[in-house]
Amino acid sequence: MLCGFTGSAFWFTHVKSTELQFKVTRNDSAVGTLTIQQQVDQDQTTYTLSSDVVVDMIYTIQVSEKITDVYKTGVLHASSHQRQVNGLGRAKNQLTREGDTYQIVNEQNRKRSLSEVIHASVVSIYFNEPKESLWVYSQNFQKMVFMEKTGPHCFSIALPNGNISNYTYEAGMVKTVVTDTFIGTLRFINQNNLSEK
Repeated sequence: MLCGFTGSAFWFTHVKSTELQFKVTRNDSAVGTLTIQQQVDQDQTTYTLSSDVVVDMIYTIQVSEKITDVYKTGVLHASSHQRQVNGLGRAKNQLTREGDTYQIVNEQNRKRSLSEVIHASVVSIYFNEPKESLWVYSQNFQKMVFMEKTGPHCFSIALPNGNISNYTYEAGMVKTVVTDTFIGTLRFINQNNLSEK
């Protein structure tokens, strides 16, 4: 709880913060971590994702990623995404809401617009189990992707590159994610005690 005094008026701000920790495995071996934080400050919600994965194949591959999303009154207003592979930048894009559309700028400084109103992204869905199938924004592909409900607390996203990501939920939050990547199939396992959430 933060409080301040200005003149004769007091103001109070309560920021609610929740953090999810995931172990990342490949072929049943631990290869990294993923952390997602949700901060709610009145009508603004900020999500921050950071991950670090190291896989030994023919040579060692280290993938680091960071995504930050800012929502206001349930609508995505800004998003940034950065990914490095072995220390070299492989993705860097920004999304900002301007009027009734979004402007997206990628690592080549190419710009394009997106007209859909974004209420969820592949980051925010970690904290919010959908009730039904829905479209969500993918920072990696800079477009909307369809998240299909496949069973109770189970969803699947068919990505534009042909890969599949499968999500299972418990207590309204992601329990596991199994996803195909260029370094193989990765499993993200929630380390939080979701029964206490």
